Amino acid sequence: MAIAELDTGLGASITFSGLVAPWTSIEFGGQTIEALDASSLASTGFIEKLVSDLADAGTVTVQYHWDTADDILTIGTTSSLTVTFPKRTGEATAANMAGTAIVTDVTPPALHRGEIQVGSVTFEWDGYTGPTYTKGVAST
Repeated sequence: MAIAELDTGLGASITFSGLVAPWTSIEFGGQTIEALDASSLASTGFIEKLVSDLADAGTVTVQYHWDTADDILTIGTTSSLTVTFPKRTGEATAANMAGTAIVTDVTPPALHRGEIQVGSVTFEWDGYTGPTYTKGVAST
């Protein structure tokens, strides 16, 4: 990958029912799969492992400028979540990650003198729909 193909997060956005805010960061948690202990009493040397049947799709945590005039999301809310990556030069459509997700954490801002109020919301992909990554489409 050439350096000219790299990009920053500027221009990224998120869509989730009931949440509209100026985002300051969007972070993806890793997707993981469990390794199951398949050892028996005859095993020697090392634990023998098998891959689990299902993977955990991970999380998305967003930080945003908190506005006390807005409603806050309720934990347990489930809806479609779409994270749109910044559109790159030459793209007609930006890449995105989409699926259904659950609000699992809502953290109000710390209140300090001389600092902008920043809150955070963590979404956990529910695995029923996605998440699915769709790469950007080049202009024709």
